[in-house]
Amino acid sequence: MDVQNNVEDILKNGYEKALKKDFTGAIEDYSKAIELEPNNANAYNYRGNVKYELLDYEGAIQDYSRVIAIDPKYAKAYNNRANAKKGLSDLSGAIEDYDKAIELDQAIAEIYINRGITRNTLTDYRGAIEDFTKAIEINSADANAFYKRGMAEDCLEDYKGAVEDYNKALAIDQNFIDVYVSRGLLKNRVGNFIGGIEDFDKALEIDSEDADIYVNRGMAKCSIGDNEGARIDWSKASELGHHIADHLIKQFCS
Repeated sequence: MDVQNNVEDILKNGYEKALKKDFTGAIEDYSKAIELEPNNANAYNYRGNVKYELLDYEGAIQDYSRVIAIDPKYAKAYNNRANAKKGLSDLSGAIEDYDKAIELDQAIAEIYINRGITRNTLTDYRGAIEDFTKAIEINSADANAFYKRGMAEDCLEDYKGAVEDYNKALAIDQNFIDVYVSRGLLKNRVGNFIGGIEDFDKALEIDSEDADIYVNRGMAKCSIGDNEGARIDWSKASELGHHIADHLIKQFCS
């Protein structure tokens, strides 16, 4: 067996180990592949991905930087390095890498979503919306892109636009729990407490152990005068370990 075929087999083994969460074994395989073929960009990229999963952001950045040194046009390596920089709270550095990734390849929706999320964190909501819109143009079946755009619109108090995007996300994925929660919170903010309760009900059908949702539904119930319903929700949240649920019961239900 020649070296190249052997390396490909080792990379395949590493990938399978990574899927099974055997990250130590995956890193060993990727490192072995690098020993055999020191300029294999994929091997560094895959090892960087595992280091990222292990929260070793500095190690991941080193591997992604090596990928870029080998192949300066490897767009996904810039995207991946940007993600690792975000892990180290280097948001400006992350934006630079996302920009470079997009310069190299304008057809990867994931990169626009990642840059949009970073812009949202930096309160550049309009820039974030532009990125999520571009991601939707590339893949109109991506529920997460609609959800993230809705969140950015929500931050700009464009509640109509936000609800429309939350609705589109749920039309694609009716079990997208975060969308129900975000839409429910928006409805609470605009005084549509009944609508908020309906969304929290749906979210709890998907995950009945989420304490935050019980707290939010309790707030909506309290706002319409259903103090007993609020007390029941907050009591459940307290059982699940929520740190302010007991305070809410004392403040509103005593």
